Amino acid sequence: MVFEPIAGLIDSNVGKGTVILYSSHSTLRRDCDLGALLRAAGHDVFCQTHYCAELGYDKVVMKQFFDDHAFPTPRWGIGSVPRGMSNLTCEDSRIVIKNRHGTQSKDMRLLSNGPAPSTEEFCELFVEGVEYSVLAFGDSSRHVIFPPVWKGPSTSELTPPWLRMRLCPNPYLAPDIEDQLRSMTLAIARAARGWGFIEAEYIVSGMNEIWVLEINPRISGTMRISAMATGVPIFSIHANESLSGNVVATQCAMEVPYEGGPLTCPELDVFATSRLTVSAQDSSGLQKKIERLCGVSLPPLDSPRSLSEWSSCIDRLRAH
Repeated sequence: MVFEPIAGLIDSNVGKGTVILYSSHSTLRRDCDLGALLRAAGHDVFCQTHYCAELGYDKVVMKQFFDDHAFPTPRWGIGSVPRGMSNLTCEDSRIVIKNRHGTQSKDMRLLSNGPAPSTEEFCELFVEGVEYSVLAFGDSSRHVIFPPVWKGPSTSELTPPWLRMRLCPNPYLAPDIEDQLRSMTLAIARAARGWGFIEAEYIVSGMNEIWVLEINPRISGTMRISAMATGVPIFSIHANESLSGNVVATQCAMEVPYEGGPLTCPELDVFATSRLTVSAQDSSGLQKKIERLCGVSLPPLDSPRSLSEWSSCIDRLRAH
């Protein structure tokens, strides 16, 4: 379905203009088709490409894309056993079942906890490690790469990242690992031949191996925390042609699950929808805001262990 104001633009009698479409997961394909109609009517249109949209819509196509371009991704397959692991059973290791067209971890489960995958699902080997997301923006002449967003350790409970604490930047992320995450995101964005935003999701194992899990070539959940950490007006980035390359974090930003009403307080750097996102000049200021807004007590963020303690406090808050 095309919204009435946009449908009017397809009429050849309407003055020509520039149209910018940022898509959700459910509108990726529709917006590509809409963009083609608008271009045929003489408008300049910027939207996700059909090729990149298909990668985001179908995770099996996405996984094959990773393999074709040698981007390291956990072993996966159609059915209940990942490729190249014919002797593996669900008792040998944890196998995750995912919806090939799903988003936000919906219907994701361990094979040992449910039925064999359907034709609309695929399997992936579970990897223990720490999860990160890296946001990229790309157009015909440049790519902008944001700092990695820390999303905490992967767990066998498969708690989705949007129900966990997120932090940007992680002050204890090794510089070489950050460089690798940014470089891989740039390589993926180039290979995907997209326009606009692409979020790449990663696992960094205890051996510092980096595995790419998924890409989301659309509006994604880490855009707000990335924007608040860097101070970049995220939806004006297409017009800021001088912005290119790696963007650094200028302050600390944190995000926690939230069930209250919408909140917008730009003067205090506090925003809330399904997540509460706050930013401050340093971790001490971040700690004070979260304690005041969420009613929790957090230790000083002075070690990697305290980062885990923050996450644990937030998990208990969500549980209550």
